[in-house]
Amino acid sequence: MAPAELVTRLVSRHPSAAARRVRAGASLAAVLLGVVGACVTVPPDDGVYATTWYVDPDGGSDANDGLTPATALRTAAALASRYPAPDTLIAFKRGTVNRLPSTLLLKGGTSAGWVAYGAYGDVASPKPILAGSVAVPAGAWSRVGVTSEWTLDWSPYIDTADGRGELGVEQGPGNLWFFDGGSPTARMIGWGWRKSAPAAVPVIGDWYYDAPARAIRLRWESEAPPASTEASINRPCATYRGQSYVIAEDLDLRYCGGYGFAGHESRYVRLRDVDISFSGGGTKNGSYVRLGNGVEVSGNAEALVVERCRVHQVFDTGFDPQNVGAVAVIQRDLTYRDSLVSYPGLAGLELWARPVGSSLEAVQFTGNTFLNVGRGWGFEQHDHPGQAQIGAGIAVFSNDATGQGISITENVFANPRVVLMSEWQSAQTRTRDLVRGLTLDRNVWYLPDPGSLGAVLFLGTIGPDGVPELGGSFVYSTLASWQASAEAPGKDASSVARSSPPFVDPLDDATQDSAWIFDPATSAEERPTRVGPLRAARRLHAAAVTSARRRSIVRTWVSAGDAVARQRVRGAPRGLAARIVSDRRRRDAAGDLRAREPAAEPQRPLDHHAEDPE
Repeated sequence: MAPAELVTRLVSRHPSAAARRVRAGASLAAVLLGVVGACVTVPPDDGVYATTWYVDPDGGSDANDGLTPATALRTAAALASRYPAPDTLIAFKRGTVNRLPSTLLLKGGTSAGWVAYGAYGDVASPKPILAGSVAVPAGAWSRVGVTSEWTLDWSPYIDTADGRGELGVEQGPGNLWFFDGGSPTARMIGWGWRKSAPAAVPVIGDWYYDAPARAIRLRWESEAPPASTEASINRPCATYRGQSYVIAEDLDLRYCGGYGFAGHESRYVRLRDVDISFSGGGTKNGSYVRLGNGVEVSGNAEALVVERCRVHQVFDTGFDPQNVGAVAVIQRDLTYRDSLVSYPGLAGLELWARPVGSSLEAVQFTGNTFLNVGRGWGFEQHDHPGQAQIGAGIAVFSNDATGQGISITENVFANPRVVLMSEWQSAQTRTRDLVRGLTLDRNVWYLPDPGSLGAVLFLGTIGPDGVPELGGSFVYSTLASWQASAEAPGKDASSVARSSPPFVDPLDDATQDSAWIFDPATSAEERPTRVGPLRAARRLHAAAVTSARRRSIVRTWVSAGDAVARQRVRGAPRGLAARIVSDRRRRDAAGDLRAREPAAEPQRPLDHHAEDPE
């Protein structure tokens, strides 16, 4: 075939990719190399698919073929028996709630075409919700005598929602989320606090899973149980484990007990414009070690792109390239950009891999905002052996991998408990090498809390309550002191610190929705936050930052409820929510990284990952 004929056929097959290059004046050789290369190795990502399957939980039927909106499937479970061909879109109807009785497997494509998971319908409607939870009505609870304790028979939910681990251990739900009306779109009034023993449920919202009795014991008001409860499935919402050529976009994942996305052994995955919120807290194989990241990467991984996503109120970490196991892995070409991670419990991002022989290559975090890290529900519940209360924008745990081409640039770290925390013990030579070798620069620090820290190179231990005891750690309380560090020289040299919130043009009241949390008369980290779709890119002032992309500003995403100056609630009853908040204040008001006298009980190093994250 003549080159000209080949180009003509390629342009007609992939007009959005090839024709743009021809119109832009690309040479014939460039078109041939770019388009032929894309067709052979990475298929075009132009939003046009040969086949579309439709899912509508309100108007569909699993007896349908699913190939038109009028013949849509009803459940995501119906997809399990249908293996999509490459160049296929699975579309969920906007404005609907899709229950996931088990983890949704995002089956992938091949180099001949992607398999995408997205949305269809009225673009003015909310993104389709993929709820990794089961609804528990008020009538399902039984009061214990005349006390304020309530029980729920978990037996009916075990097969669909318990999420047995690899050992087949019944674990109960990941967490409980309480609403004042028909969940999961009503106003949330609070969340549960899972306890490891039945005696430890003295506070409203505390709960315990009694495995022998297959029952949940909940402390609540004596007059009535929660109006509605979402009980998280003790599994990830979605997984692309072992898959390649997967796209997920315009989806809203909520209330799962595990990770938002679990990605083990995956290649060519793109996540964009996805919301992940109120997830994690599940246990693994009957242990009380809890987990739950927004986007989890483990095992070998290649060519992951996460962009314009929002990760909000997850138990552990927003983004975490990591691995632990006996077999060395390679994670390369991972990009996280232009996303918002707000109120995660442990960290904004983690970066580490084990065992020896592993490598992290070309991992980039750029243009993201990490907001109020360590100030959500997950932080306070890292309160037991096997966990750590850290709240770091960047967390580097015990690492054995080599690193090359790793960069964390042009991000905003707004009000974390600590911007960066890394293990630094003498045995952590590869961990130190990873931190010293990465590019960390052109970021914005905003630390309004006088108890917050800039960076901690950790030489201390973790107390039995999960609180890091700094001991002889290298502690940098300001950006200037961190820039002058002799332990990790050259970090954040062109970054800037701000004394005022780096947000401008907050969204107006008309854009706010009704999913508010708690009461306004509380501390900053407990004030209401908003769950809802992102609207527009916000400009964050960083004029002094030199941009590798020749930008004078950093662009990222914020929402009205997360903006520091806009946190308030309108209208809804506040009595019970205020009592929940008041009860929660039994913990130490500091609740932060601090230097203390050594505890009498055994202590442990910073690394909190006791098991394979997958």
